[in-house]
Amino acid sequence: SMTIRGEGTAQTSIQQGLGKSWINFNGTGTIATRDSLNVTSITDNATGDFYVTIANDMASVNYSTTTAGRVGGGVSTNDAGENTATLLALGALGSDGARTDIDTICATVHGDLA
Repeated sequence: SMTIRGEGTAQTSIQQGLGKSWINFNGTGTIATRDSLNVTSITDNATGDFYVTIANDMASVNYSTTTAGRVGGGVSTNDAGENTATLLALGALGSDGARTDIDTICATVHGDLA
């Protein structure tokens, strides 16, 4: 654990601020990972429904995720099922809000590793 000083007297923990897992993958056709960190696999469950398996488990299910998608869509973890310490559930949504496969899906996980 390491703490550094940011602007002024504000301090931050480097350990808390680091992304613990991230992925960029193609969510259309045969899905494929473009690049990732701390990810063992991705699963295509159905149209716009994906699981990302985290290699080194998170300490709990209370981690933070940041997600993004491209080509008229977005990515959400809110309607995609329940995350676990090992599994990130992603739902890809079109501009109409319906599940759809999109060509770029990105997700980052922040929190404590187990």
